[in-house]
Amino acid sequence: MLGEGAGRLAEQLKNYPLDTIYVSEDRDVDTYLLDPSVDYLQSAAQIVGPSLILIPNTLSGRDVAGRLMVRLGAGVVADVVEVQITGGEVVCVSPKLGGVLITSCALRPSEYGIATVRPSAFAAAPGGPGAQIVSLEKPAKTYPAAIERDVEEGAGELALEEAPVVVAGGRGLGARNHSRRC
Repeated sequence: MLGEGAGRLAEQLKNYPLDTIYVSEDRDVDTYLLDPSVDYLQSAAQIVGPSLILIPNTLSGRDVAGRLMVRLGAGVVADVVEVQITGGEVVCVSPKLGGVLITSCALRPSEYGIATVRPSAFAAAPGGPGAQIVSLEKPAKTYPAAIERDVEEGAGELALEEAPVVVAGGRGLGARNHSRRC
């Protein structure tokens, strides 16, 4: 958990089946573009060792995943909707071409793997013994690209992959003659 309010959110996450939650309320995460988040994720990954790192499949999430992939020498799988453990490998399942094709990509458990996870693909259920919260040390770095302000642009619509239910419709095809007269 990173940025303003991370500690409060970490306390809420303690009730979920997690072992450790790494936290930093460093303002640089909210002030500078991507690099502080990547630095903290790299630090947490190196503390834990080879693991599967889940990152939201959003515009900024994909950028973070790409940078982290290079730093850790990790494999990456995009738009994951399911994770399976098969034959000692972590297998990530992703739909492609609008769901026409389903791919399964295996990552070696002895290495780092990164999966960008499709929104609403996994349900979070409370339970577990309570996670340990560990503070991450602030990287000794300066960052060049600051965020001056956030602009929320929205049409009030969800992206299709974020919708919990999709209802499709269209013109009926019941009529035998589909031609029009002008």
